[in-house]
Amino acid sequence: MRWIYDLHSWQLMALVALFFLTVNLIGTLLVRWWKHTSRSNHPSEKMEVSSAFFENHGVYLSILVGLLAVGVYGNMTESDDKVHAEAVAASALNRCFSVYPEPLQSTLQKQMREYLRHVVETEWPQQQAGVAPKTGQPILQAMHQNIIRFEPTTRGQEVGHADALEAFRHFSEKRRERLFAIESSIEPLLWYVVIAGAVLNMILVWLMDLDLGNHLLYGSINVFFQAALIGYILAMDNPFMGELSVDSQPYTNVLEELDRL
Repeated sequence: MRWIYDLHSWQLMALVALFFLTVNLIGTLLVRWWKHTSRSNHPSEKMEVSSAFFENHGVYLSILVGLLAVGVYGNMTESDDKVHAEAVAASALNRCFSVYPEPLQSTLQKQMREYLRHVVETEWPQQQAGVAPKTGQPILQAMHQNIIRFEPTTRGQEVGHADALEAFRHFSEKRRERLFAIESSIEPLLWYVVIAGAVLNMILVWLMDLDLGNHLLYGSINVFFQAALIGYILAMDNPFMGELSVDSQPYTNVLEELDRL
């Protein structure tokens, strides 16, 4: 299903809407044909029962879909915060490098720029493909080795070195949080519940006794609203994939700041 994130957001939502509208059209015509051939003797009673079920089920489905929409938006915002937190941590760590003498200071600053460039140019495309990248870890390991090999000779260097080690620990933690967020999405079982609820909602409309024009119009309005919300949820379900996703601009901003130094 990852191919859907290659589409523009409006294309994805249009595709979902077209699918639901097509199912609604086919279902409406088939159920009307079935009711006509079955020659029901109690159409008004069935209409009342169907309307009551539709009203109650529609409330539950609307609450569920609404909560999912809020949930995916919150997940997107949280993932964006993690990206900004890592970029800020990278900038803070780079400032700690000023305590080290040359050529170590320049080496560490160069490795930080290399890491940020690697995130933007290599790791981000991997994230957009739904893959948790691991290629940046060797750069961080080399940076860490350079830091821990340093032997402070003054009290100031001891304090600065301790700050750098703590900043590196914090920076590594923020990187892990960003990587863990790549695979955060709605559980497949919950998607099955949403789809089943949407189908049941359409069936309840199909069972109503209306003339063909009103039946198609009422059903189409109902499923279009559902499709719009489901399309929105689907577009934002994976925070690092698709057009509506977290971008790498915070890393680019920090990289540009370091290049100006």
